[in-house]
Amino acid sequence: MERQKTILCLACVKVGRPFMIYAKQMGARVILLTADSCRDEEWPKEVDRIVTIKNILDPKAIREAVDKLITQDEEIIDRVVALADQDVENGAMLRDHLRLPGMKESEARYFRDKLAMRMRAKEGGIPVPPFTHAIHRGQVFGFMQEVAPPYMLKVRDGVAAIGVSKVETREAMWPALDKLGAKVSHYLVEKYTAGDVYHVDSIVSDGKVVFAVPNRYGVPIFDIQKGGSYISMMLDRKSKMHKRLLELNEKLLPVLGIQNGVTHVEYIHGKDDDVIYFLEAAARVGASKIPDVINQATGICLWHEWAKLELGGKYTLPKATKKDYAGVIFTVSKHHDSDLTPFDAPEVVWKSKKPGLAGLMVHSSQPKRVEELLAQYDPAFAKFR
Repeated sequence: MERQKTILCLACVKVGRPFMIYAKQMGARVILLTADSCRDEEWPKEVDRIVTIKNILDPKAIREAVDKLITQDEEIIDRVVALADQDVENGAMLRDHLRLPGMKESEARYFRDKLAMRMRAKEGGIPVPPFTHAIHRGQVFGFMQEVAPPYMLKVRDGVAAIGVSKVETREAMWPALDKLGAKVSHYLVEKYTAGDVYHVDSIVSDGKVVFAVPNRYGVPIFDIQKGGSYISMMLDRKSKMHKRLLELNEKLLPVLGIQNGVTHVEYIHGKDDDVIYFLEAAARVGASKIPDVINQATGICLWHEWAKLELGGKYTLPKATKKDYAGVIFTVSKHHDSDLTPFDAPEVVWKSKKPGLAGLMVHSSQPKRVEELLAQYDPAFAKFR
């Protein structure tokens, strides 16, 4: 009789419920390692064991906790899964430490370090916006002589738009770098590129992209800080942009080196030159209801497919049960409970019940209808902010 496999899930925030539930349904033993502050979150009842430590982002503390699980409690860990972006490098560290299958530390850099992933992509012939490491003042000076402002100053291991700022002039760059002090080595300088931002969410098996869905953001994530709504919608499968994104995505992911898993990759379509540039990649399921949008429109759950890949064996992508379209809109709300009753189109299939967050999902067989509804709801959502 085959021994029950044990999956250790790392989660620095409450995330990954569908993954853990499905892994348990597939017969795995599921252990969750999270922060003390997350102990009382509503984790799935299917989780066999929850272990917490004070600092879930501290590699030494994580390694010591896992060593204790193995040496004192005689747990046998077969797979390590990093459920959130911030967990990716520590998950890779544990795989290296325990010599387990999956992405190792050197490979994980290409899915966490914005400088490393840009360098790798550029070496592989993938278009990226002009950039340079922020640590070398001389290189930054030379970069700014060749590249006109404005610029983006980005933290290398940031999540979403956290740690990103726009620098409007060459003169403004120096005080911005001075402010970073010794942390400047953790930043890169990049040419600001105007254009629509897209994300492609994929399933990768044996180094090949076997499933991918291109989506467009309503506005770039960075610009939401100015007060807009978060919007994401699937692209028309017949559109040229859909085809271009799929082709570029299929070239990029083998360059970054992922063999098995799920990815969330962001691209920008340059408004001035019609070039699609790679922005950043993550080795996890997309956030902000992205997997729910894809599941609603295709019948394929990225969380479930990820669990199948992690549990090993020959992977076969299930056939999509639908070829529809979906999208979401979110905004932080000034109300504890946001009144979403006015948004009553029959295509609305989900509404947020989370306090302080207004959000909904729409679903249609027609991509234009999804786009029309989200465009209609966007200005109405301003009343919540």
